[in-house]
Amino acid sequence: MNKCLSAMAITLLSANVYSGQEAANMSANKIELPTCSFDYTQVGAENTQRLAFYITKDVLNYDSRESVINWLDNQLKVSNQALRNSCVHFQQEAAVIRFVEIPDNQWTAGGYATYQANEMSVVTYNSIIAGLDVDNWRPDGTTSPMGRTGSLIKDDWTKLGVDRVISVVPYYLKSNSGYSICGVANGAWSRPNAAPQLAGYAPYNSWGEDKPNTNIFSTVAYVNNPICTSEDVVAHEVGHTNGLGHERGNQPALDLEDTLGFGFECSGQKSLMYSGVNNESDIPFYSSPEIVINDIPCGINNSSYGVDSVETLHFNLGTSSLHNSPRQTPYQGIIDKGDALQVGDTSTWNFITNARHSNEVASGEVTLGTVPNAIMDQDGVFSVSVVRTDSTQKGSVLIRALGGSEVYSGYDFDSEKQVEFAIGESQKTVDFTTYKSGLLRSSSTVQLELSAPYKLELGDFDQITIPFTPTQYGNMGKVKILNASVTCVSDCTSGVVNLLRENGSTGTVEVTIKITDNGQLIQTHDVTFVEDELAKSIQITGINLMDVLVNIEAKHPALVTYGAQKFENSVGPIDPPPSVGGGGGGGSLGLFAYLSLLLLIVIRRRQ
Repeated sequence: MNKCLSAMAITLLSANVYSGQEAANMSANKIELPTCSFDYTQVGAENTQRLAFYITKDVLNYDSRESVINWLDNQLKVSNQALRNSCVHFQQEAAVIRFVEIPDNQWTAGGYATYQANEMSVVTYNSIIAGLDVDNWRPDGTTSPMGRTGSLIKDDWTKLGVDRVISVVPYYLKSNSGYSICGVANGAWSRPNAAPQLAGYAPYNSWGEDKPNTNIFSTVAYVNNPICTSEDVVAHEVGHTNGLGHERGNQPALDLEDTLGFGFECSGQKSLMYSGVNNESDIPFYSSPEIVINDIPCGINNSSYGVDSVETLHFNLGTSSLHNSPRQTPYQGIIDKGDALQVGDTSTWNFITNARHSNEVASGEVTLGTVPNAIMDQDGVFSVSVVRTDSTQKGSVLIRALGGSEVYSGYDFDSEKQVEFAIGESQKTVDFTTYKSGLLRSSSTVQLELSAPYKLELGDFDQITIPFTPTQYGNMGKVKILNASVTCVSDCTSGVVNLLRENGSTGTVEVTIKITDNGQLIQTHDVTFVEDELAKSIQITGINLMDVLVNIEAKHPALVTYGAQKFENSVGPIDPPPSVGGGGGGGSLGLFAYLSLLLLIVIRRRQ
């Protein structure tokens, strides 16, 4: 039996995160959420927005694949929770997650400039990738990193029914406007209260096109810095691509009488699309008069200059009561715009989940077959077989290997393999190379999982956890940046970076401290911890330390706790504590920090 494509195997897909009202009840504020008229556990494919994530591999200079995927998981949970808290009748899932080329030696469309990766802000990256045509002008057929990524995006969009494209890049530098931009998005703008609706108000149509529309693209900065640490940056930027803007007055050109999709503040709580800094809210939500905090509605129920992001999302889905004939199930097909004489069927104007294609129909299931009993910390190979139940058409699936505690994809073994089935093939075997680390470690695990199926449905046996066995047992610990301080007297050019080794001290650990300024590497310092050494202080001189960023790297992620820091002014060096502290984890930074918005509906920046 043919089925719609399934979601990915990892937890990114779950819209059933937790009860919104239960979380609201824990708040010191009185939060009243609407009662949804539908069951989120029964949301179908037409009400599911499929997101494709493309992470440039330079992000892996600052964190592991495992931590990056976990970060995406948390971002998508927040986004789905905001939809659920607000009773928006769709959920989001990851259609695919890919790690793509670093955009070094990247030319712009027309070839008038060439960038290195650390010379691009999120604004620059998004402007290039959203066009998907950066290589088209070259008659010799040569391609660039982002051109090849663009081809991959087009292929995924066609095969996997992708509704939105989210690029993830490191934060390197401020934008040309001089602001620290953490996210940027394109997007369409709808007018739910327009009377009458006009054909010119109809959104773009993704059905049957040969490439995705630029309005579905956004780019966010990864948390490799103390600036871009918001837990809702993905939800916010995807919200722009879904037709939402900031609060009224933030963008006067879009502040129309018949638009509704704006951010809103009620009793000090700001909705997810609000601009500015310090936008913490007790729960994530979209503006709606049906959400009430401390007896204040979180929207405006007016036909003129109203504010209601929930109604806007339903209008853009085709299910709003503002349509003449609202639909129960979002429309899948070519939008009926109408013409200059008469508007078409506005309930077909679905641009939230309208990327379904006939080739998304799945035939048969795909599962893991034979897997190894264990994976060893040594140079070698392990094999995994993948089987499917129907071989009447071509199909493909991605198999990914992710490490457990202190074991890392891409370092201890290959990270992933694309499995391609030809017609008539029901089983394929792929080989993963393993790499001897030379580290002292404890036993751990490796998770093998299938994802991003094309013309296939994921079967029940789509993931498995198997043991990882080290060849040398021990606990080397992890080194982290404890703090960075500078003493500013006549200037701020003399400081100290304090390092702490946690949770083990066996053997020698080598790390590198990198000092960068607006994306440019200024200094590097190689540091060695010998056996039983727990703390070190590194003197930094010769540059203005108040403007730089401090990062830590090692040859293997098991040796460091990632996390960048800025120098703080103090009366002198801060001594690290003499004893070993608590457990370390990759890339742990505080949430909600320094994000705001700029550039019409598209940019989130630090003020």
